[in-house]
Amino acid sequence: MRAHARHVSCPRTGPARGCDDQDVVTARADARTRDGFLRPYRIAAVVLLVLGALCVLVELQSPSLICWTGERVPATNDAGIIFYTVGDQQRTLNDPHEAPLQPKAVTVYADPDDSSRDRVAGFGKAFDAVFVLTPFVAAGAVLVVGLERRRRFHRRVAAHPLPPA
Repeated sequence: MRAHARHVSCPRTGPARGCDDQDVVTARADARTRDGFLRPYRIAAVVLLVLGALCVLVELQSPSLICWTGERVPATNDAGIIFYTVGDQQRTLNDPHEAPLQPKAVTVYADPDDSSRDRVAGFGKAFDAVFVLTPFVAAGAVLVVGLERRRRFHRRVAAHPLPPA
C-alpha cells in the first residue's frame, strides 16, 4: 500500500510532483470510492444471502412447512398408528418409525383443512431451521470479519503515515 500511495497522481499538484499528507489522504479516499461495493467479503456475504433466500424458497415449497404453519396437536402412538383430534374431527396417521410396544404420547403438526399434510413431530423442524438460518448467520459472520479486518488495516495505515516524497 505504501509504494502505491507514493506514486498516486496528486489532485492539486499533478503526477510529476510529490504529494503532501492531505493529497495522500484524498487519494486514498478516492481509491476507496473507486472500489465501491466490490470487496471480497461483501461479495461473499451477498452470495450467502442469495443462498439463504433460495433456502427459504425451498422450505416454503417443502411438505415440512406444516411444522411451522400447522396446529400442534397432542397424539397417541398405539402400535404404529397415531390417533389425534383436530377441532372435532378424529384423525389417524401411520407412523413411519418402529411401532412402540405400549401406547406413547407424540406430537403431530396438523393442517385443519387438509389431513394429508399432517406430520409427526421430529428432528425435521430443527433441521429445517438450521438449513434456512445457516446462510444468513454465515453472511453476518463474513461481514463482521471483513469489516473488522478492514478497520484494522485502516488503523494500521493511519498509525504509520507515509514519509514525504
